[in-house]
Amino acid sequence: AALVAQRRFLADAAHELRTPIARARGAGELALSLPAGADDRDALERTQRELEVMSRLVDELLELARSDA
Repeated sequence: AALVAQRRFLADAAHELRTPIARARGAGELALSLPAGADDRDALERTQRELEVMSRLVDELLELARSDA
């Protein structure tokens, strides 16, 4: 039962993280499409790269939860 609960939590957590990450990525893409200073652009690009890493991790968590099911 504990293993089932753990798998369910993993799947739920990964699913719930997808939406805010997608929103943040969209906001970053929009910000990058607008004129910005070099420092702002660099910060936005770093943020986008980190969000991409987070997105891949969440996708991997979901895949893991699905494969365990």
